[in-house]
Amino acid sequence: MIKLTRTNKIFVFLVLFLININTTWGMEMKNENIWEFIKTVQITLQQSQSKIIDSAGLSFKLQRETNNTVYFTGQALMLKDQIAINNVDLRVSKGKNVQPAFLSFEVSGKCISKSDVKEKYPDLSLTGTPGGRSLDETTSYTTVPDANGMTLTFSFAERNPDCLKRVIFDSI
Repeated sequence: MIKLTRTNKIFVFLVLFLININTTWGMEMKNENIWEFIKTVQITLQQSQSKIIDSAGLSFKLQRETNNTVYFTGQALMLKDQIAINNVDLRVSKGKNVQPAFLSFEVSGKCISKSDVKEKYPDLSLTGTPGGRSLDETTSYTTVPDANGMTLTFSFAERNPDCLKRVIFDSI
């Protein structure tokens, strides 16, 4: 019998999570545009371990670990609409609830405007504004929490204020 320690459970969950996204980071996802990709990730982050099955794997690299969280980075991904997903940041809780506490990625390639985002997510609230110190600071808009307490944040950098820069999945 194999004994699963808390750390082992985290890695088992992570492997199961990675299996469910239906692609390999660094490759093109021929069947998903940015909106389908966001929905897939959102659904995956809310599933229990037992429901995450039967898909191809993703490639994440362990970056570091603290007493409460394990930090991973993901490789780049090209979606079918020529949107690139970069700088993927996945953080997994070590507590009893081993679902990812946080996942974010940068968006590049074809510009996704604020109006495109607001068309898909009309319930957005302004949740962050730049402080004026850098063109990389962002204006952020966040959805109301869903039934599972998950929010989506869409951030637009001052350098190109009408093009989506980052998407963040977080739970409250």
